[in-house]
Amino acid sequence: MSMDIQFWGVLIIIAIVFHFIEKRLNQIEKTINTPKDVEDLRGLSYQATIRVEPEWTKIIRHCFPDIKTNEEAWEFIKTLTEDLEEELDKENCLYHKGFTFIEFYDAVSGLNPIWSVHHKNFVEDAEIWGHVFENSRILGNVFDKKAAWNEFSKNKISRLFVASPSFVGFTGEYQSFLMTKNDKLAEFPYYRIIQFLGDLEKNSGWGSDKMIKTFPEDIQKMFSEKEVQYNIEYNWEDYGCGGEPNTGLAESEWLKEKGIELFKQTMKRHVFETPYFSISIKLKSFSPEDR
Repeated sequence: MSMDIQFWGVLIIIAIVFHFIEKRLNQIEKTINTPKDVEDLRGLSYQATIRVEPEWTKIIRHCFPDIKTNEEAWEFIKTLTEDLEEELDKENCLYHKGFTFIEFYDAVSGLNPIWSVHHKNFVEDAEIWGHVFENSRILGNVFDKKAAWNEFSKNKISRLFVASPSFVGFTGEYQSFLMTKNDKLAEFPYYRIIQFLGDLEKNSGWGSDKMIKTFPEDIQKMFSEKEVQYNIEYNWEDYGCGGEPNTGLAESEWLKEKGIELFKQTMKRHVFETPYFSISIKLKSFSPEDR
């Protein structure tokens, strides 16, 4: 009996040791695989409200190069949706929709829930997957079962469309749930911008909601490479009074040291435009003292 107890005791100890080793290895792997920009966010608890607005006419024109103007794109879409009226699942079609996410990050626990307004639920990744024109009768693209649209079989419009704060694009031609860099229509350095806004919140003395005149050099380089424009039009806070934005410079030693320039003007949100989608971000930090 005592031998059996010792035997099972040894097995339990071994199991406990392996459990802690596995847990530690998972922590190490997670740390290794965490991008540096995400790693740097761990000192900041925040709520980020993000709105992704695909430029649908440009996306349609990209899929159908023979369409040369936005007006032609609108006419094409109107005709298409009228012809396919009975086939379209309008609720699940992605066309003509924008997507809102609310991302929470708790610096103490590492908890990072993301609320998707589109899904009406918390999601693992801030991404929307679906067909631009969804079929109401089958799970898939509206063109899949309609012989009149066989010409679209190899067109990107028949693939899954993916929208996120970091990119928009279509899945690969042969791998319906995989994407390469070439499948992305446009990209945006989302996590670098979140880190930047977090730095402003913590260190600038002015918060993260001021109009930005000059970004850090690495961000400016990313913007140039990815064709990103910072758009202040209609996005600064005037409290309904009209007038011109306050272009007086906000000053602090930290801003000067980092080569960052801010105006004193408060923004409703920060809006960035890429060739195929725009993204707006409003970041709010919080701490236990805010309760």
